[in-house]
Amino acid sequence: MVPLGAALAGLLGAGCSGDGAGRIGILQVQAGGARELVLGIDACDAGAKATVTGSSNTHVVVRVVGSRSNQDSCSDGVTLCLEDDLAGRAVLDDTSGQLFTSVTVGPSSGRCGS
Repeated sequence: MVPLGAALAGLLGAGCSGDGAGRIGILQVQAGGARELVLGIDACDAGAKATVTGSSNTHVVVRVVGSRSNQDSCSDGVTLCLEDDLAGRAVLDDTSGQLFTSVTVGPSSGRCGS
């Protein structure tokens, strides 16, 4: 597990400019069961991959990486399976620094075995 402070330090160099692989901002977070996060992202057809870069008792820090398109207004989604239950923790986007404190828990898709 990466310490929360180390993951937050990565925010200083975060971002993506132009096309190509880079970090993608999270627009929305929903939980599909206790260990499944469904992330609305600021890119389409990005081949996006989400990873947990840090966690604590109060937060899960998430990074999304993929290839951005040239489309001005575009969003998509990606599913992330957590090792531990979300259990009321907030989700922090380590690209934008946005903190999602109210994560709605809905039914699981079964992708994460929860």
